Amino acid sequence: MKKINYIISTIVIFLLVASCKQTKIEQFNLNGIIQGKVYSVQDTTNVGEPQSDVLVSLENTELSATTDANGEFIITDVPTETYNLVYTNSLFDTTKQFGIQVIGGGEYPINISSVYIHEKSSTIATNLIVDYRNEEIKFLAEISPDANDENERGVIILISDNENVAYDNNLYYYDARTFDKNEISIKLTSNILDDNIPGFNPKKTYYAIAYGISTSHGRYFDTNKGSYVYTGINSMATNVVAFNIPTYIAINAYFSGDYNSAKNNY
Repeated sequence: MKKINYIISTIVIFLLVASCKQTKIEQFNLNGIIQGKVYSVQDTTNVGEPQSDVLVSLENTELSATTDANGEFIITDVPTETYNLVYTNSLFDTTKQFGIQVIGGGEYPINISSVYIHEKSSTIATNLIVDYRNEEIKFLAEISPDANDENERGVIILISDNENVAYDNNLYYYDARTFDKNEISIKLTSNILDDNIPGFNPKKTYYAIAYGISTSHGRYFDTNKGSYVYTGINSMATNVVAFNIPTYIAINAYFSGDYNSAKNNY
């Protein structure tokens, strides 16, 4: 009888120890949570609205979730790792976020707030030309449909030292909008705003291309490509134009709009 009790006690103790070890292992291996909210921006507006049916996926994994009527999503059981998030919906341009770090077993989820996806622009830009005037270089592009008081139209000019310049392959950008024309001009000037801004190299040939853009377009930095990718643009690009910066304005030439200084090493 004592022998039987001893055996039973041994089995019970073994099961308790195994259970405790399993619990510790499970606690140690707890995965993380990513949650957030997605807004969409229409072509000719600046207002973001919660967007449903956006697929939010972790790049190169099978983990994903779809936003609800409030634009909210939650992805559970995410292993400890650094991820790229991809936001897709057939009516909008795909947007990405890079370097989202998840640490398993954390007390709080990773919150991704105010992600904006942009409707593809209905504006079409054509016939891009470059015009040298005094100490300015002016880019001209035709746009359609025509802009009016109710529908603002815009164009984005992208420049690179690579003839394959595109919305996802560029060094500089500048955009302009209009309410009352079917033509847009953008100036590249020699004015100095900041002595730390490097200039264009007069010994190089540069290439420009233009796209129609939505009123509120977006962009993200693609760490894999090493350049910005622009969203809310029309996929129909203009012709590519090649140009050189005259030596008398090259040293301090810059775009008077946003400037991607990280990509310039002249």
